[in-house]
Amino acid sequence: MHPFFLLHLIRVVVIITLVFIGIYLLLRYYLKNKSYPVVQAPADESAKIILPLKLQACERIVLFLERIIPSTLILRLNRPELTSGQLQALMVKTIRDEFDYNL
Repeated sequence: MHPFFLLHLIRVVVIITLVFIGIYLLLRYYLKNKSYPVVQAPADESAKIILPLKLQACERIVLFLERIIPSTLILRLNRPELTSGQLQALMVKTIRDEFDYNL
């Protein structure tokens, strides 16, 4: 083994070791000093009403986004007699109708 190669190998190992030690110390410091909020059940009546509504709204957004994916829209609306312009207009109308329904 050439001494020049051995010197570079030692250098690389020392640098990698120092980087890992630095990452370890930073993560340990960050995790030790970071306080994570605890999720608790809603305490007041308004929160008990609002939380299910927020979840329902998120559910509707997800369903809306799934229904307007272009590939599924084309499969759902594709009719051989439509031109590309007519298909585009039908897709835009369908997206608007979905939006209005979920609104």
